Amino acid sequence: MLAIIPKPAKLTLLSGCFTLNKQTYLKVDPSNAELIQLTNFLNLTFSNALGYQLNLNNVSSLSKKNNIIQFVLEESSELQGDESYYLEIKPEAILVKARKINGLFYGLMTLRQLLPVEIESKKIIANIEWKIPCLQCEDKPRFSWRGMHLDVSRHFFSVDFIKKYLDLLAMYKFNVFHWHLVDDGGWRIEIEKYPLLTDLTAYRLDNMEVWHPRHLSFQQKDCAQALHGGFYTKQQIVEIIDYAKARHIRVIPEIEMPGHSQAALFAYPQYQCAGAAQSLTEPYLYNHQNVYCLGKKETYHFLKNILDEVFELFPESIVHIGADEVDQRFWNNCPDCANFMKQHQLRNGDDLQSQFVHEMDAFLSQNNKTLMAWDDILLGGHDSPTNATIMSWRGEQWAAKAAKSKNYTVTCPAWQCYFDYSYRAVPLENVYNYDPVPAELNEAEAKYILGVQGNVWTEFMTSESQVEYMALPRMLAVSEVVWTQVENKNLDDFMQRLTISSTRLTLAEYCYCPLELISEKNLTA
Repeated sequence: MLAIIPKPAKLTLLSGCFTLNKQTYLKVDPSNAELIQLTNFLNLTFSNALGYQLNLNNVSSLSKKNNIIQFVLEESSELQGDESYYLEIKPEAILVKARKINGLFYGLMTLRQLLPVEIESKKIIANIEWKIPCLQCEDKPRFSWRGMHLDVSRHFFSVDFIKKYLDLLAMYKFNVFHWHLVDDGGWRIEIEKYPLLTDLTAYRLDNMEVWHPRHLSFQQKDCAQALHGGFYTKQQIVEIIDYAKARHIRVIPEIEMPGHSQAALFAYPQYQCAGAAQSLTEPYLYNHQNVYCLGKKETYHFLKNILDEVFELFPESIVHIGADEVDQRFWNNCPDCANFMKQHQLRNGDDLQSQFVHEMDAFLSQNNKTLMAWDDILLGGHDSPTNATIMSWRGEQWAAKAAKSKNYTVTCPAWQCYFDYSYRAVPLENVYNYDPVPAELNEAEAKYILGVQGNVWTEFMTSESQVEYMALPRMLAVSEVVWTQVENKNLDDFMQRLTISSTRLTLAEYCYCPLELISEKNLTA
């Protein structure tokens, strides 16, 4: 059985096999840097198990006609769209064609899954024939946004783990990494203009209890709990972005505002609403103020200065500002907010939030960026900014509302796409059977649905293995939702392919929930 996930659009199995060995050559145009980078990635991925690297031949001097893997960039009748690819495997040669380099990369990821699963081993596998079945494959994704999210605020994860996470995304043809860098649980991105953000709130004592300034010495004997946290330097962020780019993954940063901002307000309490400043020795609990004061001009300057540094780091056009679950009680009791609302003829907190989002949307547009926010910005009867991209998490009706307003929309409803929820709450079947296009949309409106992403919130995930366990194998179901054409989807077939892919995950050293624990029978027992 061909255990390719996500399932290709069109695949015809032929007789025979191609055998990869030390005599196999990679054939590409040597003047094309992108193609050279692709072959380097192939060797990086395969060499651990092979124990050798495949040789690269110059096209002009290549005389050998057998045992070749060729990557070609060209316009072709088999190719439909920039992310499409055509793969042809014959006993003597493999051909991968695409219009763009990312299409070739996805063809390589399919080729990877056609090899024996042992290709994922971190150690040399001896005494194995690396046979690849002959076939023809024409493939393209259903959606342009194929995303996975990771919250690093509630619990921090190392640069090495972020890279491992990106490797996982690449294997299954995801092209967006939504990096949730800022929330109540800690500030994880270096901002040079405001060093207290990381100096004071990047670390805390164990499980979200007490902030611990990183410039103070910490002795384990002082507390039964361990010191938890960290942040990413600008150099590390650039390193991760480059790593993702080599895997054709866009990195979308999320800098939460105006809510979910307790960490920032611990460091800079002057930007909170009227009331006593919070002490760093107070416990981290959700009943503390975590909402910026929007009645102070200084708050807007503070946030725009932060975003200026974010713009310099992240080349992607989209910046996510969160804007969800804002506790308006603080605004309602704040004289600064009251004066601001009176001056701008705003009726209530909904109006104030809408005004803030429009202000940030204009600022991002001035910097050639597009604002993304959770669908909470559609609350209160207000229209979202024209340029905003909506991330819909509260249900199909909000995705439909956004699309009908001609706002591009990414869907991630909690009961299908929140992988911090248990497998009983969000079983694999729920994920796989989800269709992101609301039935009420017509053909023109449906084009505003960009795709889907799986979300991994980490309030209760303290380790890297927990993140992997909760995401896997559900993220593989997401990969098929966003890539595979609806008529080609079949849950039983997917589960059979998943059984083989689970061995691939084991060899690649990922932790995942055992398939017998996510079956419908066990979930309903």
